[in-house]
Amino acid sequence: MSSVKRFVDSVVIITGSSAGIGRQTALEFAREGASVVIHGQCRERLEETEKLLNKEGIGPKRILSIIGQLEREEVPKQILEQTLDKFGKIDVLVNNAAAGCKPGITFKAGSDANSLANLDYLFAVNLRSVVQLLEGALPYLEATKGNVVNISTSGALRPLRSAAFYCALKSALNTLTESYAQIWGPKGVRINNHKKWVESATLMGRYGNVEEVAAVIKFLASKEASFVCGANWLVDAGMAIKAIPVDISGEIIWKN
Repeated sequence: MSSVKRFVDSVVIITGSSAGIGRQTALEFAREGASVVIHGQCRERLEETEKLLNKEGIGPKRILSIIGQLEREEVPKQILEQTLDKFGKIDVLVNNAAAGCKPGITFKAGSDANSLANLDYLFAVNLRSVVQLLEGALPYLEATKGNVVNISTSGALRPLRSAAFYCALKSALNTLTESYAQIWGPKGVRINNHKKWVESATLMGRYGNVEEVAAVIKFLASKEASFVCGANWLVDAGMAIKAIPVDISGEIIWKN
């Protein structure tokens, strides 16, 4: 753990912070002095995140916990309004929350993964809510010269055949990040994209862990990354460049 606290007096919103990468990211920012806004759909898991923050010595004055489903248009608004009511400002927005499928649908063939109902749900969670949070937060981020880290996936570059909508929307998020950076960068607001990959098919031959991913998110939000804007950072252990071996006849002998 670093002895330097880079986010003292900062207010950081992390969506989808009731588990996994989002939870670890909240812990990382809080350890360095930030007040954190944690969000999730499951009360029990969100309470567990809050307990972990308490164990780190972070009390209720520095924690705001919000339960809500991002596909509901009022929830992004509530996140911003409650953050401003309690803390009065926003320094960092981490758009981490995402869904792979609508509840009740799986990636398996014949499960309605390619249905319009699934597409509409994923659009609402993975892209529309991000736009809502960006549009609502950016004026306040301009005031604090803050920044945004959007969480994407390597699947936006190497799509997964079983997750067409998810990958397509993450690709859209990549472009959205670059477009918003062009608008808000000149105003002093950095907007970057963090492409995570915590599964197999990496050059290092292992899974990533949440600490490794959260560390890069924290770096992108820090002053050390002050000249990084509109970037798409891959944290995938080389998965995106991993070669597909072929024999001399051109036949693929390894499949993803």
